[in-house]
Amino acid sequence: MITLTPSQDEDRKRLLISLEKDLKKFEYKLNHKTLEKIKSKINKHIKIFICKGRIIAPFAIALGITLGGSMIIGHTPFYIDKEKNNLKIMEEISSTGNIRYEEQYEPFENTDNTITFYDYWHESDNHMFSRNIKIYNIGSIDKEKIEKILKNKNEDLESLFGSPVINKTEIKDYISFTENFQYLEAKIYSEENNKTLYINQQISTNIIETVLWLLITFILEVLVLSFRDVFPINYKEIKEKIEKNDINYLNNLEKKFEIRKSNYERLTKYHSKNILNYENTNSEEIIYSYLNPQKNNYLSTLNGEELQKL
Repeated sequence: MITLTPSQDEDRKRLLISLEKDLKKFEYKLNHKTLEKIKSKINKHIKIFICKGRIIAPFAIALGITLGGSMIIGHTPFYIDKEKNNLKIMEEISSTGNIRYEEQYEPFENTDNTITFYDYWHESDNHMFSRNIKIYNIGSIDKEKIEKILKNKNEDLESLFGSPVINKTEIKDYISFTENFQYLEAKIYSEENNKTLYINQQISTNIIETVLWLLITFILEVLVLSFRDVFPINYKEIKEKIEKNDINYLNNLEKKFEIRKSNYERLTKYHSKNILNYENTNSEEIIYSYLNPQKNNYLSTLNGEELQKL
């Protein structure tokens, strides 16, 4: 007979609680065998899928290394991004205060900076209205100077820019009184280098670089095959082992349940006055070390015959 100390008895109680939780878990699984079979089958197929994936994984890694490396140095096989179009910007400023922007990657029809002079509308004998429009090519002068010209509407444009490149007449059958005034309108074209559209060229434009990428990838794949020959993996054996474990899953479940149930029942017998009965010539410390869950979980691994000896 040995008398358990309070801390030893607490250890025994904790072990009982742990065994009880295990029993409930295994009992639930046994009562829901259909669900456990489905989970086991899913688990089996996932493992087999991973097993098959290991066959192609080295080749995929080798391909990823060459593809990633080529992209780091600025080359994508079969395509190349060396040609680009900068963003084209057209800004329209009027002496009346109107401002308009237009952005596109394609070239504008006309990229000459211009100032357009719109004259008053005049009514003719046939009750139609007409006005003169003069367009001056202003080259690449500063935007600040263009804005200054727009503010000074009486500026002599011909003395600044010479004769107009376009001189035309606009005709309308009706005008409102609010649009009969003179004004200037400037169009300024520019490019934004920080906003770039890359154009993908087809393989024919970078055939040499693509062939080089294919050659390096092929060499790396050959090295993968050589490595596999040195360290072969028996995929058939792995698959058979997975399927065997799936077949024995429920049987092992029942065995584990019986072992834990037996352990739990034996340990619950020793409860009166914290006294643990045993018939053994071993020392008290050896017996307690079997039951101490912090140091040894030996009890949960014993079968019925071994528990009888204990």
